[in-house]
Amino acid sequence: NQYNIQEVKEPDFKEIDGKIEYEKSFIEKLETQGKSGNIEIIARAKQRLEKLLNEKQNEQANYEKNKVERENESYK
Repeated sequence: NQYNIQEVKEPDFKEIDGKIEYEKSFIEKLETQGKSGNIEIIARAKQRLEKLLNEKQNEQANYEKNKVERENESYK
């Protein structure tokens, strides 16, 4: 018998990692300029950063879950 098992493609985080690094550097630049005038901008940037980090974490978790499921299927 021949088994047709699709490999789970590892997610490519280059784009999201680039966005995360941009937000981190943006926040750092704003904080060095002084927080008083940039409080709202910093808060929005931190929200975007948190969203990106959560997105990356979810993609990684989904990849790991799918990988385990595929491995379990191959042993059946």
